Amino acid sequence: MEASSYLESISVQQMLAMADEGSRVIHPRAIEASIKTKTPIVARNTFNNSIGTTIHHKEASEKEVVAIAHRDNMVLIEFALEHKASSHVDGVVYIDSRRLLLNDDVYLSDKLAQLEEKLGFYKLSRHWATISVVFNNKVSKKPADLDYAELLDSPKNIISYLLKETKVRETLKFLHGRYT
Repeated sequence: MEASSYLESISVQQMLAMADEGSRVIHPRAIEASIKTKTPIVARNTFNNSIGTTIHHKEASEKEVVAIAHRDNMVLIEFALEHKASSHVDGVVYIDSRRLLLNDDVYLSDKLAQLEEKLGFYKLSRHWATISVVFNNKVSKKPADLDYAELLDSPKNIISYLLKETKVRETLKFLHGRYT
């Protein structure tokens, strides 16, 4: 986002939540390794000499820190029967007991074969995305009512939406204006 503000620091818990919600700033495994060793991380822009953002291990700040993460290029998979697909295939984004998301990448056909073998037939729909507003503490504002997006069940510090990829840019701008 052009108008995004620079974060001087962010808690490791909030950064892990952002990574789990699709942020590509830093891989979740790097954050998990940092948690094990209590090592702070400085995330920097490789294209300039800016100071970067410190990912710290202190408690979340009382001051509200809000970040927005998204996933795109996702495939929505719908099953006729309820499932526990996240235990069968890596990379599953669980939506509910009948639906899940997978990256539309080179591994998709292998993952679909594994799911079909374990869970049966499915319906596939392309060009989906999720957008998540990640708070450092619990959500402080009511989720926005977006008529073109589905509000997903999320942890107490995250508001997540499921939507078609064509609405991502518009929704990012709207949520950025509302929450940051």
